[in-house]
Amino acid sequence: MMIPVKIVRNLFFPKRWRNDGFTLVEIMVVVVIISILALFAAPNLTSWGRKMRLKGMADTFLENMQQAKIYAIKRNTSVTFNFTAAATCPGGSYNVTDDQDGTVVVFDVMNDPGDTSRTQNVCLQASTFPVTGAGFTSRGLPKSPSAYAVTISSSDLIASGDPIYTIRRTSAGGLILDKGTNP
Repeated sequence: MMIPVKIVRNLFFPKRWRNDGFTLVEIMVVVVIISILALFAAPNLTSWGRKMRLKGMADTFLENMQQAKIYAIKRNTSVTFNFTAAATCPGGSYNVTDDQDGTVVVFDVMNDPGDTSRTQNVCLQASTFPVTGAGFTSRGLPKSPSAYAVTISSSDLIASGDPIYTIRRTSAGGLILDKGTNP
């Protein structure tokens, strides 16, 4: 036996549900729910943006060290890293110079006065960076045999568990980016 479509439609979808739109109360409930969700999501998005900015700066620092190594090989010259650690956070700076003519090969993009949106509150700290002799030879090998590391952190991200990045140069000349957390 077949049930007529009209009976099924009227049973499950009464006429008042089919012809009317949303009531003002229903719309207000949805707006309140969305507002509450946005209230909880906003702080997380802000923190996420700071973490991504810090990761970007660590990637940039690593890329600059790799570019310096490539520069030394292509130009058949040696390069030197000039690094100034941060006494207080934010701070610290670096550049890479050509040993033959003293020109700056890689600029410090972390302390670019024209781009404060990306570089705000970034700290460069060197726990094992040598005072002299850091760089690459014309063959892409390290100028000094010792390994060293530079730590990049942010004064905005100081809570326990917030990320810090360490760029290490191995004694063989390899460059490694490690992610750690604040103690």
